[in-house]
Amino acid sequence: MELGLHDKVVIVTGGSKGIGEAITRSFLAEGADVVNVNRSTQAGEAMQAEYREKGQQCLFVQGDLTHGDACQNAVQRTLDAFGRIDVLVNNAGVNDGVTLDAGPEEFTKSLQRNLIHYYSMLHFSLDALKATNGVVVNIGSKV
Repeated sequence: MELGLHDKVVIVTGGSKGIGEAITRSFLAEGADVVNVNRSTQAGEAMQAEYREKGQQCLFVQGDLTHGDACQNAVQRTLDAFGRIDVLVNNAGVNDGVTLDAGPEEFTKSLQRNLIHYYSMLHFSLDALKATNGVVVNIGSKV
């Protein structure tokens, strides 16, 4: 399928497994350069090496996105490597099972693991996305 994504620069958070891996591989199949931001070093490095052998760019950036500096680093590494950002896919999250019974403190922690970094990634990417008329895709789940 030709979606016009050849040479577009895409950041995918949580891009090494599950839904994120499928998103990463789909963008790569369309010819995009992908930055996979993930906590798992082993999975991220393996995917980077796999696509390097195919002559494609799948840059792995390790980071725990619950920390704002990791979000900023991921965006800066993308800009250093490619000079632009065309698409940001906020996908990373944890099905932590926090319910109303867990209390405000646990709920706040769940927001940090599942929502706050969506804002942070967009905040640090905003100027680059404006420059390319870029797109943001936020993935949600039952969390």
